[in-house]
Amino acid sequence: MGAQAPVIAICAQRVWDREGTARDAVRLAYSAAVVRAGGIPVLLPCLPEAKAALAACHGVVLTGGGDVDPRGQGWEDQGTDWTGVVPERDGAELAVIAEARRRRLPVLGICRGMQVLAVAAGAELIQDLRQAGFATIDHAPDTWRGHFAHRVVVEPGTKLSALVPSRVLPVNSFHHQAVRAAPEGWRVAARSDDGVIEAIEWTGPEWWVGVQWHPEDLVDREPAALALFRGLVAAAGSEGPREP
Repeated sequence: MGAQAPVIAICAQRVWDREGTARDAVRLAYSAAVVRAGGIPVLLPCLPEAKAALAACHGVVLTGGGDVDPRGQGWEDQGTDWTGVVPERDGAELAVIAEARRRRLPVLGICRGMQVLAVAAGAELIQDLRQAGFATIDHAPDTWRGHFAHRVVVEPGTKLSALVPSRVLPVNSFHHQAVRAAPEGWRVAARSDDGVIEAIEWTGPEWWVGVQWHPEDLVDREPAALALFRGLVAAAGSEGPREP
């Protein structure tokens, strides 16, 4: 019998239906991208207790979504979109990140997921790019999810540069927040032309990478997008979950 494909935990987003009932769900694009890369996706609800499921997983995807609650980090509100703030999700994902680090599981953070990775490591976020003076590029255009909004320039010598086919990548973009500076132990792996940090990665041997764009929506059009998911699945391996 062949080795089992790596099991990849995907953190869900909390949404509410018309009746006000909360649901934890993810867009199919995330799960489909993991499958396309050779992994088996499983969904984690927005509950701190869900971190226990990582005992049976080989890697983690932190998905996009609403803003991190500035109150939970002791920040002054400087442009938060409060319609997307879900403190329960923040707490659940910070618990998942801590457990993934303890187990040395590879992690791919996407958009909000990159921001939560940075926050977990002690970084602060720019809460609104336009308010902070970044006005030359629209990082949150009202367009379809596969639209190439701008380009990013990948730093040489990074984990990201070893994965993608070019130093300059076209990307989609749906965010108004951004990581202010790479936290201690991390480095900037890509920036947009206006200087916004578009990718970060851990400088140690573990595969912890965050990107500000949404590669799950580009896997059928852009080789670099699928390469990110293949990099995660390859790092996850298939030898079984890592013991802490």
